[in-house]
Amino acid sequence: MNKSGYKYHNSEILNKYIDLQKEMIERVFGTESEGKGLEDVYQYMEKLNRKKGGVATTQLAVFKKDAEYLPKAIASRKSGCNGEKMMFKSLETI
Repeated sequence: MNKSGYKYHNSEILNKYIDLQKEMIERVFGTESEGKGLEDVYQYMEKLNRKKGGVATTQLAVFKKDAEYLPKAIASRKSGCNGEKMMFKSLETI
């Protein structure tokens, strides 16, 4: 249960993570976002930061940490969803 009192299933959280990742990539790359990942977003932002004299170095470090977490969270949730499906299928056959 989260802070607001709602229960979420892995698949619901997974979809929200995927949507967030997709939105972040599309906001940076627009129509050229196909095949891009959060690491590409970070590299692009890092390049812009260097051009502007490092004005967002601290914020970029925070973004990088989050950008590394999100794909791992997605992979973890996918594994969890697959595990749940296998468990329920096993329970049905027992």
